[in-house]
Amino acid sequence: MTMDHAAIRVSNLDESLAFYTDVFGYEPLERFEESDLVSDTFVGIDDDAAIQLVEADGPVEPTDGGHLGLSVDDVDAAVAGLADERIHRGPETLDELGIRIAFVEDPDGHVLELLEPL
Repeated sequence: MTMDHAAIRVSNLDESLAFYTDVFGYEPLERFEESDLVSDTFVGIDDDAAIQLVEADGPVEPTDGGHLGLSVDDVDAAVAGLADERIHRGPETLDELGIRIAFVEDPDGHVLELLEPL
């Protein structure tokens, strides 16, 4: 069994779509708009698991301690264009795990763990 996608609520679909495409190189896969009820977009790369960005009709409150783990080719490049307040931790190398990581947040404050295998 493999993961197909993870869904997160976002306050501004276009802003979040720009963040995930600009920072991580994700591409819009599918966009759904059902009148005023639901507006969402799946983003991803190739056949990897996708992220479903679901536009919220009110404030978004990210879960305390929850996060999405995203594999990236280069952690340093991924965080290079981010404002300092979006970077919670790292980038740093965890030799014992054979990875380089950073924890950052998206426009709604969702925490993303970026993982680069060494």
